[in-house]
Amino acid sequence: MKREIGFRGVCLRSADDGDGRTLEGVAVPYGQIIDTWDGAETFDPDCRFDDIESAKLCYQHGELIGRITAAESREDGLHITARISDTQLGRDVVNLLKDGALDSLSVGFVPIEDERDKAGITHRRRVRLLETSVVSWPAYEAAKITGQRSETLTEEPPTTRKARTRKWTRNWKRRWTPSRTNSAV
Repeated sequence: MKREIGFRGVCLRSADDGDGRTLEGVAVPYGQIIDTWDGAETFDPDCRFDDIESAKLCYQHGELIGRITAAESREDGLHITARISDTQLGRDVVNLLKDGALDSLSVGFVPIEDERDKAGITHRRRVRLLETSVVSWPAYEAAKITGQRSETLTEEPPTTRKARTRKWTRNWKRRWTPSRTNSAV
């Protein structure tokens, strides 16, 4: 059974097969302006994210639940892939994701380089990324989880599929081809 949750052009798909502990999403949407305690802020498309390789995956900006396995800056924002650890909290988060109760991301960062424009908006140019969190309510509305899957590929690569087919054929021939010892009836 497959489930889909739609949200303003973003569709979260979850397949029941697999463990569902790998997630993908937009951790930082570019160009969206939010109000913070220090005033309005936005991440610019040319924002540099330092220390992505050591950033952690957390739950609600608190407890560690996994690690970020890949990050890529795209036209619309910083996209991440993360792996949720097989712990009790990790399993709880996976179930909340599957149920659609959680669907958002948020980042914890240290500003390194900012620029404030004439309208008073702080433009993030360079930050040190500490963590990305799976959260109930994101600061940036477009910071959404876009996919949840198992760690394994859903479709085998052709070479693996061919090897498996060859092995199955060999086993079938052994099982159904009469041997010399039991072919005489």
